[in-house]
Amino acid sequence: MKVPRYTNDAVHWFINELTSRIVAESGIPSDRYHLGKILIQSLKDAPDFLTQIDGATDERENNSSVLERTVRCANAMKAASLKVGDVVILMAPNHIDLVIPFYAALYLGVIVAAVDRTLGIQELRNSFNINRPRMVFCQNEKVSDIQNALDGLELDTLIVTFDKGDLCSFNKFLERGINGPSVNEFRPTDFNPEDTIGLLIATSGTTGLPKSAAVTHKSLVISGPYLWQVFSTST
Repeated sequence: MKVPRYTNDAVHWFINELTSRIVAESGIPSDRYHLGKILIQSLKDAPDFLTQIDGATDERENNSSVLERTVRCANAMKAASLKVGDVVILMAPNHIDLVIPFYAALYLGVIVAAVDRTLGIQELRNSFNINRPRMVFCQNEKVSDIQNALDGLELDTLIVTFDKGDLCSFNKFLERGINGPSVNEFRPTDFNPEDTIGLLIATSGTTGLPKSAAVTHKSLVISGPYLWQVFSTST
C-alpha cells in the first residue's frame, strides 16, 4: 500500500517562531518579512551548523563563518555608498563565495540580480541597461566583456572578481569592511519589506532580450517555506 503524502507544516511553525523573536526585539511588525534580518538571526541561532559544501573543492563553511564574512561584506558595501534600492549583479559559477554578497545585499535592502555568466557583450549591455548595477561580482575571465558592456551606459559600476585579477578581488573587497561594525554590533538596514525589492529575476519571451521581474522581500519570505513541500513526508 502506498503511504499517503501529507504537507508538513513544521517549516511554517519554525518561521513563525523565528520571525516573532525578530519582531519582539526590533519592535517593527513588518520585520517578519525582512529577509535580511531573518537570515542573520538564523545564522546567529546555530553558529556551528554546516552551511555549505563546495562540491568541486570540498571546502566547508559553517554559519559562524558565513555570518562573519557577510557582515564584513555588508560593511564594505556601505563603505562603497550602496543603499536601499541599489542593484548588485552576481554572475559566477556556484562556489563557496557566491552566497556572501547575496546575503550581505539582503541585509542592506540592496537588490540582487543574477545574470547568466555565459551571455555575450550585447546581451550583457541590455541586462546592465535594465538593472543599472552599482556593483558586479564575477570571475576575472569575464571582466573584459563586462567592461565592454558597461561602456557608454554612463554607470559608475564597481567590478569585484571572486578570483585574483587586475581589479578589486573579493578578498580585498572584504578587507574594506574590517573597520565597520562587528558581528555583535551590526544591524541590518530598516526598510519596508512589502515594497522593497530583494531580487531581480531575468525573464524574456521566445525571441526577446532578457527583462527583469522584481520580487520583494515579503514575497520571498511568504513563498519560500512552500518549497519544502517537495520533500516527501508520511506524517
